[in-house]
Amino acid sequence: QSMMGVPGVAVCLCMVIGVVGAGLAEGGGPTTLPHFSSMFFSLTNTTASWSLGQWTREMQSMRDVNFTFVIIPHTGRQRDGPSAECPYGTFETYYPVAPSAFNGTGAKCYTEIGRVPNNGNGANNVTAGGGGGGGVLGTIIAAAKAAGIPNGVHLGLMFASAEHGFPSQNRNGSYQSWGNYQASVASELVGQYGASVTGVYTEIEFSNSEGWMDVMPAFGHDYLGAIARGVATLPGGPDIRVWASPYSIGNLTRHPTGYTSPAGYAAGLRVAVDAAGGPTLFHGVAMQDSMGAQGNSFENASAFLGNISVAVPASVWANVEVFEVWPANCSWPDPCHGRHPAPWSRIALQMANEAAVLGGGAAATLIAWEWYSCFSPNAAEDPLHRFPAEAKANYEAYAQYLKGTAAAQQ
Repeated sequence: QSMMGVPGVAVCLCMVIGVVGAGLAEGGGPTTLPHFSSMFFSLTNTTASWSLGQWTREMQSMRDVNFTFVIIPHTGRQRDGPSAECPYGTFETYYPVAPSAFNGTGAKCYTEIGRVPNNGNGANNVTAGGGGGGGVLGTIIAAAKAAGIPNGVHLGLMFASAEHGFPSQNRNGSYQSWGNYQASVASELVGQYGASVTGVYTEIEFSNSEGWMDVMPAFGHDYLGAIARGVATLPGGPDIRVWASPYSIGNLTRHPTGYTSPAGYAAGLRVAVDAAGGPTLFHGVAMQDSMGAQGNSFENASAFLGNISVAVPASVWANVEVFEVWPANCSWPDPCHGRHPAPWSRIALQMANEAAVLGGGAAATLIAWEWYSCFSPNAAEDPLHRFPAEAKANYEAYAQYLKGTAAAQQ
């Protein structure tokens, strides 16, 4: 079963065979084909230990298929919850935190992880230039510059498992408290990396559940708005894109109650964006298509995306889920916790479907979850990567698709 919303929202299930576009030579110019502008790159123990050379190779692979910016979510992770000494918890970060940072709690509450080459004082000797800043993030930013990624790096904030307990748990405090804290994290990142930070991803994934819809005014103002208002006051802040990536539940067979329709979700999102300060402060949403594990159909994905793109004044992107549940014989209602790169044939259809709703290949901004696990061509050397061949096959098929190769369009 599915939900439908705004009349006239097209559902494009056309095969990619026969899509006619300008094409895109390697490292070349624009295309009218649906295409990715970026993908999330979620750091792992392996990638956090990479050298500048390894990161530059990865960034060059992105640039070779014309990615224009990089997205690094979860730049820090909560280890323990709030305490008297650490009011927001203890965190591991992919960047250095000075003892004086975060109201003098830097030494007690924050531990830098990842590749930290010692240059005599324990600091990372690879810096991003411009705003300075070392650590893993500094290495990534330096690599993105070396590869010619033109539009910088979008950074996520702190990830905490309690975030995914919202709206009912609030274990990290009120929306306002956690939002103000995340704004201070954004300030720390922009302070270290300067103009290299061109976007801030707000981390919490919300949905069309009735519980979420009930708190959209408070969540919009106190969490999304706190981050947006904080970023706007930073040097270069008005030029930094502040955005979220919510998901949707449209499969009524799995979830017959408890979730609102695409039109209802669009109305709730409009409330949240307005409460956050409107599109001059909170700049947009990248809607997950929820086809990787949540069970949304192509019809569900286009209905939610279409309604939201009409109703929400901020810009709307599509976040294409390029994974599938694993093992292959795992199916609802069993819990399917494994993840595997989706086949290119499905990904191509997702891109076509969602780009059609957003005005076509040239106009639509498509991103995806997630690069390293599902698309990187360089993962064969990583013994912890479960499916490097499949990830590389997706990358190579996508590269050929951009060139207009017929075999890649099937």
